Amino acid sequence: MKRGMVGGAYRGPVGVGRQRRTIRFMQGMLVLIAAALLCFAGYAYGVRSGFDDGVEAADALSTPRPPATSQTVVLIVLGLAALGGALGLQTDGGVRLLTPARLREMEEAGAMPIVMEEDPEADVQT
Repeated sequence: MKRGMVGGAYRGPVGVGRQRRTIRFMQGMLVLIAAALLCFAGYAYGVRSGFDDGVEAADALSTPRPPATSQTVVLIVLGLAALGGALGLQTDGGVRLLTPARLREMEEAGAMPIVMEEDPEADVQT
């Protein structure tokens, strides 16, 4: 598939503004997902806590099983994980494009392995 068909850059990294928009969009989506999961967890907890009252008011034959406690716990954990992901995308200084100078800076700091530089005068045989 051609890169031009999906709206990407022709060469090099995409622009900083586009990266910021994408990160903000993903943060918003993660917050919405977290809110939905936590609301559903609250609903499941409310159904669980008021289930006995509903059973006493209804017929014994038509009552469903009580919801599992693990359902509420898993929904809370997933909601908190989505919020953590949104906070993990938060940056202080914005997006920094990877340039050769930035790569060298990261190598010196030990954040990434050393990249072998190509010798322009070396004779490459193909």
